[in-house]
Amino acid sequence: MESMPFEPPLRSTSVRIHSRGVPPMSSLIVRDGKDGVVLIVHVQPKAARTACVGIHGEALKIRIAAAPAGGAANRELIRFLADELSLPTAAVHIESGEGSRHKRVRLEGTTAVHVMSRLMPKGARNA
Repeated sequence: MESMPFEPPLRSTSVRIHSRGVPPMSSLIVRDGKDGVVLIVHVQPKAARTACVGIHGEALKIRIAAAPAGGAANRELIRFLADELSLPTAAVHIESGEGSRHKRVRLEGTTAVHVMSRLMPKGARNA
């Protein structure tokens, strides 16, 4: 009986789920820091409703039901994150990207695991 040559298994494209039901996230998207959690988001303004819809590249994609004019989309993003994470709006700060779709947001008084478990839509998917 001839032995077959060893072939490594094909790379899986499925998403592994953490024991708490949260997909493992790149530390670039959400990470704990000494001053709170840093979250990288990609914002889509002027959506029909505000919702987190999944992963977009190396960021969490959030559709915002507000136009970017006059900072309305930034205010809606802060309100949405505070409501979804049960945080006061004063605990949510846009650190960079106020004039861009790509933003870095600091969240005080929470953890990275809590953020992803509350924000990721069921059946986590790429947006």
